[in-house]
Amino acid sequence: MKEIVTQPNTTHALNLAFLDPFDLANLSFDIIVALASLKRIDMLIHVSQMDLQRNAVSYAIADESAFDSFAPGWRDKVARGQSQQALRQQVLQYWRGKVADLGVWPSTEMRLLKGGKNQPLYWLLLAAKHELAHKFWATASNVEGQGKFDF
Repeated sequence: MKEIVTQPNTTHALNLAFLDPFDLANLSFDIIVALASLKRIDMLIHVSQMDLQRNAVSYAIADESAFDSFAPGWRDKVARGQSQQALRQQVLQYWRGKVADLGVWPSTEMRLLKGGKNQPLYWLLLAAKHELAHKFWATASNVEGQGKFDF
């Protein structure tokens, strides 16, 4: 990752990163930190809802888990003895806050994409340093105005 963010073409360019990991363990927060070091960066991030839904409890009770790389420090901020849904929401909100603390603000328009049988697959989120990117994302992700993401 250091090789990418230190290239002369990326340090002064307008950059867009699409982060599409298979699961939360592969969405290391270190990647987001490295990308956030760029002056001009927008990130379109796929956060695996399926992994979060299936494994939240096991991640919460393990001594080391995907949550530790996805949202470092979560153990000090998220209560583990709560409902699964509340646990998932708090971990995700904590992660969003950490991203925002880097100066790459997560959009309020975070879209849950579902499979053909209406099963939740992943969240799609824009994190950007410039307000214009959020304006574009709000328009592009407007489910009511454009129908729906139907990939």
